[in-house]
Amino acid sequence: MAETRYSTVFLTLESIQSVHGELQELLQSRGESTRLRNVSPDVLAFLVEFLRPFSDAQKELEGDKYPTLHLVVLWANKLKSHCQPDVADTPSQAVIRQRHLDWLMKKIQIQPVHKIAIFLWPKFNQLRMFTLAERSDIQQQVRIQINRFREGEDARQQEQSTQSVAAAAGPAPKRRALAEFEDAWENVRVDNEDTDEIQVYLSLNPTMEADGRDLLSWWKQHETTLPLLARLARMVFSVPASSSSSERAFSAAGRVIEERRTGLSPETVDAVLFLHDAK
Repeated sequence: MAETRYSTVFLTLESIQSVHGELQELLQSRGESTRLRNVSPDVLAFLVEFLRPFSDAQKELEGDKYPTLHLVVLWANKLKSHCQPDVADTPSQAVIRQRHLDWLMKKIQIQPVHKIAIFLWPKFNQLRMFTLAERSDIQQQVRIQINRFREGEDARQQEQSTQSVAAAAGPAPKRRALAEFEDAWENVRVDNEDTDEIQVYLSLNPTMEADGRDLLSWWKQHETTLPLLARLARMVFSVPASSSSSERAFSAAGRVIEERRTGLSPETVDAVLFLHDAK
């Protein structure tokens, strides 16, 4: 089960459950009810309800029309909670839950980028699902990224300034008598824009401003106030939580560009794939 696509298994079992009663009546009318003796309605109902969250998670995380990376932390916690022992479980049901929990603990590894992604989801930017130490570490990682952006921007501006000065260079100005003290002791302004930007973001206290499906629009609206965080959000949310959408695109392209269609133009391929995605 662990290596199976949950949606496929779930839909198959759900379909069987939906016709189980009707099928049982039909077989009884034919005197063939023994054919269903190994299919327990209770077991079927348990499996359908147990697999439903896995199927939902798969569909959400495989989305290719909206950001998904910020959903990983929440779905990981939901599935792990779903697999916790239940006092009402039968022994076999308890085994199923435990095996899936063991698989989740082994398979799902929350990486720093997942944590940064959920920090950039305004509804959850307080990171209450993490410890205080983890929250501090995540914010520090965000500051590191912001500083890298600023250093790159400063270097670019410095290069442009140097080029401009060199192009308009004239006679060297006369050096003032106390200039060496200005170089050594002049006031230095500490740049805390990254900290200020994070604090401004945390103080916004959004409620339903971002529902998780339209995060990029939310950051677009706030990029003037939070330019560095908005840049980080664009970078982070461009990463999909699952490779399934890419795999589907390659699979569809493989069916279009086959041995007898090697002469298709890029425009035609794009048009066919667009129609395929629109189905």
